[in-house]
Amino acid sequence: ENIVSFVTLYQSGKDIQLQLLEQCRTSLPDYMIPYNVVEIDQIPTGSSGKYDGKRLKSIYLENFNKP
Repeated sequence: ENIVSFVTLYQSGKDIQLQLLEQCRTSLPDYMIPYNVVEIDQIPTGSSGKYDGKRLKSIYLENFNKP
């Protein structure tokens, strides 16, 4: 499985995402570097206030599993 990073950004754009990945490459071991960076407006949460992993997965699939 691949690591996916979900981020909320004050500025958006490919340059910001590339900078984030470059920072990860210089500070993390190879196996921890995200495969993709997905920019979202806010982290989805459930009724308990914890992040909603199922919703994050569906956001990823909506963005990266297009034909």
